[in-house]
Amino acid sequence: MENENDYLEVVNDLRDQYDAMKQKYGRRIAALEATIKYLKEDKGQPQLNFTMSQFHSSRPTIPRGKYTHEPIPLKFYKCKHCDKYHNHQNVCLDYL
Repeated sequence: MENENDYLEVVNDLRDQYDAMKQKYGRRIAALEATIKYLKEDKGQPQLNFTMSQFHSSRPTIPRGKYTHEPIPLKFYKCKHCDKYHNHQNVCLDYL
């Protein structure tokens, strides 16, 4: 920037860029706020209610579920025919 005129041109360009960005993001923020307001409004839709007879079944109910905290026991054995490990339910295909 050799003189004051170049400096003023650069500053004015930066101001114009700032104003353009401010308008762009102002419109975007306004659109997002309108979307949020629209989504928060109650549309008069019926509330979903759980009814106990909805899932009527002849099976007896239990008071609470039973969960296990142990891994499922898997038993592996080393095959004498193919020298690989198989689980206890599989049979070696090389042997058949």
